[in-house]
Amino acid sequence: MMWKSTIACAVAFSFVPLAGCSQQAGLAKAKEDAESARSELAKLKADLDEGKASVQGRVSVDGKPLTQGRVLFFVGKDRIVGAKVKEDGRFEVERVPLGSHPVAVQFQGAPARYSEGSELRGEVKKGINVMDFQLLSK
Repeated sequence: MMWKSTIACAVAFSFVPLAGCSQQAGLAKAKEDAESARSELAKLKADLDEGKASVQGRVSVDGKPLTQGRVLFFVGKDRIVGAKVKEDGRFEVERVPLGSHPVAVQFQGAPARYSEGSELRGEVKKGINVMDFQLLSK
């Protein structure tokens, strides 16, 4: 009778483990915990992915690709997302919140108008966004 073994395992698990019962109860608990963790992970992923997008593009200074630097999106009070500029001037910033954000391009010799209190802005929409920044050194 199945109900008798279930009760025996439940009682045994609660007080004194009996041979076989603790393994079955432990396995069931591990499966339950794993399923709960998968569910929480899925919720977390959905929350993180919701309302964010990728931005990719190129940065040039005086018509030439920027070979070193960073592109930064100011996405909230004291929150920044950004990426390094590659040698060919390309960049890709992932997980940028949707909306309009101030953007800074930092590089050696950068005019303040691009880095400190930047005049640049980027409108981030759902999906992949392409933004090219054509800057002047003076």
